[in-house]
Amino acid sequence: MDLNQFKSQAENLSKENKQFYNKLKLRKPKNLDEAFHEAHEEAFSEIDCLTCANCCKTTSPIFYQNDIERAAHALRLKPGQFIDKYLKLDEDNDYVLQ
Repeated sequence: MDLNQFKSQAENLSKENKQFYNKLKLRKPKNLDEAFHEAHEEAFSEIDCLTCANCCKTTSPIFYQNDIERAAHALRLKPGQFIDKYLKLDEDNDYVLQ
């Protein structure tokens, strides 16, 4: 999937997307959850995450203390070294990737 083309299509369909999101707000949570999972499966049947990696490039996960300790151990680093080398504090004071 070409991400630039996808972004362009999303911008061109901005009005339709807003209408879709407004319809989602009206759905019951149970039905919304099911619809989300169906859409997720459909989207990722066409997208190879390992080839794309856009989520990983643009949105860092939050690292909690147990995550930091586990990752540091795997890399044979002290937690403080792992933080200094790989993490930063974001605007919410959470550790995220640099």
